[in-house]
Amino acid sequence: MEELSTVEAQAQLARLIDRARKGQETVITDHGRPVARVSPVDPSDVPSFMDWETVWQRMRERANAAGVRPFTDEERKALRDEGRR
Repeated sequence: MEELSTVEAQAQLARLIDRARKGQETVITDHGRPVARVSPVDPSDVPSFMDWETVWQRMRERANAAGVRPFTDEERKALRDEGRR
Protein backbone atom coordinates (compact mmCIF):
# COMPACT_ATOMS: atom_id res chain seq x y z
CA MET A 1 0.00 0.00 0.00
CA GLU A 2 1.35 3.39 -1.02
CA GLU A 3 1.10 6.54 1.11
CA LEU A 4 1.08 10.06 -0.33
CA SER A 5 0.61 13.51 1.13
CA THR A 6 -2.43 15.50 0.07
CA VAL A 7 -0.25 17.68 -2.16
CA GLU A 8 1.31 14.65 -3.88
CA ALA A 9 -2.08 12.95 -4.26
CA GLN A 10 -3.58 16.06 -5.83
CA ALA A 11 -0.78 16.17 -8.38
CA GLN A 12 -1.05 12.43 -9.12
CA LEU A 13 -4.79 11.78 -9.08
CA ALA A 14 -4.87 10.11 -12.51
CA ARG A 15 -2.12 7.70 -11.42
CA LEU A 16 -3.97 6.92 -8.19
CA ILE A 17 -7.11 6.10 -10.15
CA ASP A 18 -5.10 3.80 -12.42
CA ARG A 19 -3.72 2.06 -9.31
CA ALA A 20 -7.26 1.59 -7.98
CA ARG A 21 -8.34 0.09 -11.31
CA LYS A 22 -5.54 -2.45 -10.86
CA GLY A 23 -6.80 -3.31 -7.37
CA GLN A 24 -4.18 -1.31 -5.47
CA GLU A 25 -4.90 0.98 -2.54
CA THR A 26 -3.36 4.35 -1.69
CA VAL A 27 -3.60 6.16 1.65
CA ILE A 28 -3.52 9.96 1.60
CA THR A 29 -1.98 11.69 4.57
CA ASP A 30 -2.15 15.20 5.96
CA HIS A 31 0.85 16.15 8.09
CA GLY A 32 1.68 12.46 8.39
CA ARG A 33 -1.80 11.38 9.56
CA PRO A 34 -3.95 9.18 7.31
CA VAL A 35 -7.06 11.09 6.21
CA ALA A 36 -8.34 9.34 3.08
CA ARG A 37 -8.02 6.19 1.02
CA VAL A 38 -8.20 5.68 -2.75
CA SER A 39 -9.17 2.08 -3.33
CA PRO A 40 -10.98 -0.09 -5.86
CA VAL A 41 -14.76 -0.14 -5.77
CA ASP A 42 -16.68 -3.39 -5.61
CA PRO A 43 -19.08 -3.16 -8.58
CA SER A 44 -21.85 -4.74 -6.47
CA ASP A 45 -21.66 -1.72 -4.11
CA VAL A 46 -22.36 0.76 -6.92
CA PRO A 47 -26.05 1.48 -7.50
CA SER A 48 -27.24 1.04 -11.05
CA PHE A 49 -28.57 4.18 -12.65
CA MET A 50 -31.33 4.44 -15.17
CA ASP A 51 -31.34 6.76 -18.13
CA TRP A 52 -33.44 9.91 -17.74
CA GLU A 53 -36.08 8.69 -20.14
CA THR A 54 -36.77 5.65 -17.95
CA VAL A 55 -36.81 7.75 -14.78
CA TRP A 56 -39.18 10.26 -16.37
CA GLN A 57 -41.50 7.47 -17.57
CA ARG A 58 -41.63 5.90 -14.08
CA MET A 59 -42.39 9.28 -12.52
CA ARG A 60 -45.27 9.75 -14.97
CA GLU A 61 -46.63 6.28 -14.20
CA ARG A 62 -46.53 6.93 -10.44
CA ALA A 63 -48.18 10.33 -10.87
CA ASN A 64 -50.93 8.82 -13.03
CA ALA A 65 -51.50 6.02 -10.52
CA ALA A 66 -51.80 8.60 -7.74
CA GLY A 67 -54.17 10.75 -9.80
CA VAL A 68 -51.71 13.63 -10.02
CA ARG A 69 -51.92 15.72 -13.16
CA PRO A 70 -48.81 17.24 -14.80
CA PHE A 71 -47.83 20.81 -13.93
CA THR A 72 -48.75 23.50 -16.40
CA ASP A 73 -45.96 25.70 -17.74
CA GLU A 74 -47.15 28.51 -15.49
CA GLU A 75 -47.08 26.28 -12.39
CA ARG A 76 -43.60 25.04 -13.26
CA LYS A 77 -42.31 28.59 -13.69
CA ALA A 78 -43.94 29.71 -10.43
CA LEU A 79 -42.29 26.82 -8.55
CA ARG A 80 -38.95 27.56 -10.18
CA ASP A 81 -39.12 31.26 -9.32
CA GLU A 82 -40.48 30.79 -5.80
CA GLY A 83 -37.03 30.69 -4.23
CA ARG A 84 -35.75 33.62 -6.29
CA ARG A 85 -37.85 36.29 -4.62
